[in-house]
Amino acid sequence: MAKTFRTLYGSGLSGRTNFTDAVVEGECVNDYRALMNDFARETMRIGAAWPLVGVRGLKDREIHAIEEALRLRLPAAYRAFLQTMGRSAGALFGDVTMTFDGPGPLLALQHDARDYAAGLGSPPRLKPEAFVFSDYGGSQFSFFLCDRREADPEIFDYEAGNIDPPQPAGRFTDTIRYHLKEYPHRRKPFLWW
Repeated sequence: MAKTFRTLYGSGLSGRTNFTDAVVEGECVNDYRALMNDFARETMRIGAAWPLVGVRGLKDREIHAIEEALRLRLPAAYRAFLQTMGRSAGALFGDVTMTFDGPGPLLALQHDARDYAAGLGSPPRLKPEAFVFSDYGGSQFSFFLCDRREADPEIFDYEAGNIDPPQPAGRFTDTIRYHLKEYPHRRKPFLWW
């Protein structure tokens, strides 16, 4: 039976953790690809992106280049996001930078965020396994840890001037759900009289 957006949207995939068995991990990757494909269809349905040109992913070789450059294995949910809508998601994310033209800008974000956090002095510094996936205005960013424990990792929001260590702010897929729900220019249904 084909999974639909409604069945996956609140499916609780974020509760799946500890993927060490290759078979289970493969199943998990396919689940997240299906979920991200549904997110992409919903992005187009609400008018945040146009079909064929508005939602595009990175190539597998580009994702591999990111992992090689950082010597990290990206979680399944984020890899699926990059494959499906990592290059473009139309206007879905608004002023938040979550999509990238290729590995270069995403790798530059890693460097810029670490420099910014280090420039603020002692804690909070980013751990070596931290991966920054979004940026807002150069002083607020979100990251998760690439510790291979969670397919849909907890995310942390880092804000300038906040001296407290970042606290968990949900799961990566929750971020996509939030932007889909809060998209301000959602298409209105046309009423036929």
